[in-house]
Amino acid sequence: QPLPHQPTGVPDLPPWVAEALGPLPVGVCLAGSDGAILWANPALCELVGSSIDDLVGQRLTEVVHPADRAAVHDSVSSLGQDGDPARRLRVRGRPAGTWLDLALTRAPLQGAGTGVLMHVVDVTWAVQAQGSLQVLSENALDIVAMTDTDGTVLWVSPSIRTVLGRDPESVVGR
Repeated sequence: QPLPHQPTGVPDLPPWVAEALGPLPVGVCLAGSDGAILWANPALCELVGSSIDDLVGQRLTEVVHPADRAAVHDSVSSLGQDGDPARRLRVRGRPAGTWLDLALTRAPLQGAGTGVLMHVVDVTWAVQAQGSLQVLSENALDIVAMTDTDGTVLWVSPSIRTVLGRDPESVVGR
């Protein structure tokens, strides 16, 4: 029997799909090995501004920004081969004509044929905040640096030249 939010003409999917993934507040979809969307939850439909009936049957490459189509294709075709399940892609969003930055994580679909499970989260705010922080940092009179958990400097603002007389490149990696 068809699942809730499953259009007619779509292969039957296990009942747990809609029960477990349907109510999640993040976007989720199941796609075949060819990249065709087999099922999507309401949160994903809202993120990309499409109905379930419009999404199902489309290839994942059809719902992403044209510049990211090759990355989506490679992500699906390399599943299980590259050891890196996470991909960040720019995907169609709402309202029409706008683009959202979405963090996309994919995993192989096991036990239900071949395919992929996609988990999609809107990270537009984080991308915008990072850009604002970089602009602020590059124009600050103080030194601003980003480090990893071990304290290694990953990035330092150009103001280090004015404050300490050092090039940022001489500090990064230390």
